[in-house]
Amino acid sequence: MRRGPMSEDPQFTTVSMPDDYAYRTDTAVVYAPVVRGGVTVGHLWASATESAAGFLALPAAGTASRAAAFAWTDRLRESKAQGLTALEALRHWTGRPDDPKAGHVPADAEAQAADLAALEAEQG
Repeated sequence: MRRGPMSEDPQFTTVSMPDDYAYRTDTAVVYAPVVRGGVTVGHLWASATESAAGFLALPAAGTASRAAAFAWTDRLRESKAQGLTALEALRHWTGRPDDPKAGHVPADAEAQAADLAALEAEQG
């Protein structure tokens, strides 16, 4: 009896995602505003001592903030793949031209917060 192609055992391939920085930290963070079309849509943040970084969206910025969040997730993955520390990644993107989706991080706009929770509380 002949078996058809659907009766063969499936072959599975393991697929992995690019590495990410940690999404949370309890240590001090360096952050900078992300501006898109003249409006602040969130903050790019990085731990100064850990491998943690991310984009903190401003809900008041609506869909512009959500679009920027996706773009910054990709940019941070790219930075991690290049071997940049979290803080180096933040500074790598600072001062670059405005991007239609991601916006930009203005030069000389860095600030510090005691930790990520404090930054989140500032944004309300």
